[in-house]
Amino acid sequence: MDNKERNLDEWVGQLNPGSAHGILFQELLKPHPEIARICGPRASSIRVSTARLDGHVSIVSAVWRIPTGTNMIDNFQHGASGNLLGGVDIATGRINRVVGLVNNKVEIVDKHPDTGERFDNYILPDWPKVNEMCNQAAHYLMGMNLHHWDIALTDHGPVIVENNEIADIDLHQHGNRKGFWSDTVEKTRCQSYPRYWHTLSMFQKISATFMRKIDQLR
Repeated sequence: MDNKERNLDEWVGQLNPGSAHGILFQELLKPHPEIARICGPRASSIRVSTARLDGHVSIVSAVWRIPTGTNMIDNFQHGASGNLLGGVDIATGRINRVVGLVNNKVEIVDKHPDTGERFDNYILPDWPKVNEMCNQAAHYLMGMNLHHWDIALTDHGPVIVENNEIADIDLHQHGNRKGFWSDTVEKTRCQSYPRYWHTLSMFQKISATFMRKIDQLR
């Protein structure tokens, strides 16, 4: 995490796979040339939320997580990481606004602090491919109708990093300057939720209701 080179054998010897139930080595993703131009030579991902309604999958919200400094991750963490967050026009992939933590407040940022590249009118590369990927992937997970994908924009196309069942909605609200909830999300919830409600125990129903109230306060 500190961007230093190490001897491979020595590094592996320092690991403790027993406490982590093993070690997973993954391919190093390199950014799309357009992403590298803006952010430098490191991977950057977008959080894309999709809803499946009546068998049709659509993107309901998206934000671009923009790494800065020496960060090896692009998590926003309410701005505490130093990274930036961009709101995305889901129809075109155009960046509407970019925000970051400035003087302990989430404020608009005009350009990347490392490269000096401006965010004005920037359009994410491969946005049509992102749409297609989300559509196909959502149909492989039929038990979920609301997905929160993390998709890296790489030099060989979009790559799904992970899928979240429960995700931080504040990312969308910070980036897009509006609430996450919409008619599509509500209709998806209504279409999906009753299907499983009758199978829950009384304790599970009470817990689910309580957790939903907490989620609405975020």
